[in-house]
Amino acid sequence: SEHRRVLRPRQRIDKPVAGDLIAAGGDVEVEAPVSGDVLLTGGNLRLGAAVGQGLYAAGGKLSVNGSVGRNARIAGGKVDLGPAAQVAGNLTVGGGDVTLKGAVKGYVQVGGGRVLIDGLVQGDVTARAGRLELGPNARIGGKLRYANREEPKHDAAAQIAGGIERISLPGRAAELHKDLLERFGKQ
Repeated sequence: SEHRRVLRPRQRIDKPVAGDLIAAGGDVEVEAPVSGDVLLTGGNLRLGAAVGQGLYAAGGKLSVNGSVGRNARIAGGKVDLGPAAQVAGNLTVGGGDVTLKGAVKGYVQVGGGRVLIDGLVQGDVTARAGRLELGPNARIGGKLRYANREEPKHDAAAQIAGGIERISLPGRAAELHKDLLERFGKQ
């Protein structure tokens, strides 16, 4: 199998890769299928094609509108899983502003300043967010577990099959959260 490594300021992958792809740059766009894993890092990352295995990506702005054959682990300042995106496994995502409009067959673990779920998740969702919203197209097949000060805001059309559970922040994170509230007050 072929493995492709690309390190350039601007890179557009427009020919199929029969193996793994590792790409880094200011702007990285993947518009052709990759049969193996994809590892992306850079300022602006766009995935518009099928990934046969897993997706691992970190960048300033990350847009996913293709399919992922296994799990996706992604992080960025702004992360957008578009309506055409499909993850066959589980999704772990972190970012300042996270929007999930695509479909995930497994579970979702998400952390962010603002998180919008407005797509299909067949498994559970665990969210730690400053602000959590469920849009009208949100369909969660399992349970929604969340850790934040406010109740999630959700559209009346959103559906959660397994119910909603508020969870506490783990160990040190809970202490830091309490300390910040004491110092800066509830806002």
